Amino acid sequence: MRQEVREEWQRRLNEPGRIQGTGMLRNAEGGQCCLDILMQMGVDAGVQEPARLAGGDMYMSPVVKYSYPCGKDDPSYVKSFDGATDKLTMSVMKWAGLTSSDPVITGGSSDPEEDAEDEWSRTASYLNDIGALPFSEIAREISVYDPH
Repeated sequence: MRQEVREEWQRRLNEPGRIQGTGMLRNAEGGQCCLDILMQMGVDAGVQEPARLAGGDMYMSPVVKYSYPCGKDDPSYVKSFDGATDKLTMSVMKWAGLTSSDPVITGGSSDPEEDAEDEWSRTASYLNDIGALPFSEIAREISVYDPH
């Protein structure tokens, strides 16, 4: 991951007043996944178009949901950034210097076989949603492990 992107992501994760959400990139109440913060950084850098509603209206502060908890009939359903609804887009991945749309952000075990099996539980979305790590801990993990 590019150092300047990592440092800015950590800074934004530690901003006071951020509301952490789970199960979607951003909810209607403003709760965000840690990946939404990185997506918004891509929008701010001009490498990513803002999210759009299914009808095409643009949101400058995107309200983005995973596709599985709500259907296309749901009025809150949003077509996300370039069609990506729960992970990073290719343009943000490239800009950030990542190789995965859901980067591994914490170290694993010293056993390569065990590490490979456990990789999903070390991804940004897992730690945000399932692991329920607060943004400050996610930022700390990003500082000690190079996301890829």
